[in-house]
Amino acid sequence: MLLACIRHEHHEFIAALTAEQVALADHIPKPIRHDLQHLVDHVVAELVVYRLEAVEIELEQRDAAAMALG
Repeated sequence: MLLACIRHEHHEFIAALTAEQVALADHIPKPIRHDLQHLVDHVVAELVVYRLEAVEIELEQRDAAAMALG
């Protein structure tokens, strides 16, 4: 369905359709929305860093194993 939508739109990016979630967000006081946004930013940044650290460690271990095998 997504592919058909992309073809229909002639390879143009289109905005996602929104529903009641936006209206709900408008009812949350701005300071709370701001705090929640920063919480999400912080959590996502940490998850990305943790994942990249795991990849880096995996690469280092692979290189060390390759050197040990000669």
